[in-house]
Amino acid sequence: MNLPHLRVRLRDITSTEDIDHHPYAIEKLRADFPHSIQLLERANPAFPRNCFEWALNLDQEVTHWVCDFGLPELFAGSRFALELILHMTEISESDTTDGDLVLYFDKQIPTHAGRFKESQVVSKWGTGHIYKHGFLEVPESYGSKIRFYRTMPASVATARFVSYIRHHPDYGAIDEIFEKRFGHLYLDSHAQKHHS
Repeated sequence: MNLPHLRVRLRDITSTEDIDHHPYAIEKLRADFPHSIQLLERANPAFPRNCFEWALNLDQEVTHWVCDFGLPELFAGSRFALELILHMTEISESDTTDGDLVLYFDKQIPTHAGRFKESQVVSKWGTGHIYKHGFLEVPESYGSKIRFYRTMPASVATARFVSYIRHHPDYGAIDEIFEKRFGHLYLDSHAQKHHS
């Protein structure tokens, strides 16, 4: 298999907005580039999630609500992932078990996330569908450096996300309405100061 060319083609396919066409185009690639990519689940347009939100199983209500404001970096993206891994345990590939986090990097920046399953990866490609695939059977834009982390409970990951947005420079634009809606669910020193 010509993996570099497959990855370029995957990048081209997934950069188009017609996500309903992606599985067909990926399947069609098999003739020229045999691969193990399998479609596991189609995206739900009513609940768009990116790869980090899906892999970490973050609370959808919180992530969607915050994302709707469209503030730069105030969402579960690369910047959040960089901060999150400071609180995670990195492990070797040989120590990885099903459900552990697989992170992809490009120049030390996290670009993609998935979960380890049966010596492969299950991941959500952008806001598109969920696929099971080989480690590097992903779009070229996701980078080639892979690191593995012990999984954390969804509630802990979501609490870390809430802490991330509370300490973000743009939080002042939404702090009052966020605290009114979610503050009672995610109490920390920042929230307690806000309410005092």
